[in-house]
Amino acid sequence: MGILILLLDVIKDTFKDFSSKDKDIIELYSKVDMLIIDDLGTERISSWALEKLYTIIENRNENKLPIIVTTRFDKESLLDRFYQSEDEELAEAVIEKLYQFCYGIELKKYDEYEKEKS
Repeated sequence: MGILILLLDVIKDTFKDFSSKDKDIIELYSKVDMLIIDDLGTERISSWALEKLYTIIENRNENKLPIIVTTRFDKESLLDRFYQSEDEELAEAVIEKLYQFCYGIELKKYDEYEKEKS
């Protein structure tokens, strides 16, 4: 299970437990020293989740705080997956923000690497 799902579960739990509010959780993830989002795009994501993710990314960008994102999808594939949220504009904004804010490092499968080597 990806970190994003865990983050969204924590935010959703604030609806049941009124001791913390979703904005408090968003603020926490916006300010941690290092945020790691694992396997982005693996899970289905709603417009609500995209909105929360965008807010966290934007806050971290403004405060120059790092994010590490892992995914097995390229930009176009992520957009296709996020378009399922029914908010294409927000999906594009999240992906564009990540691509502006993060450096991409592509790791190839070992067999692809061996083919290129020969």
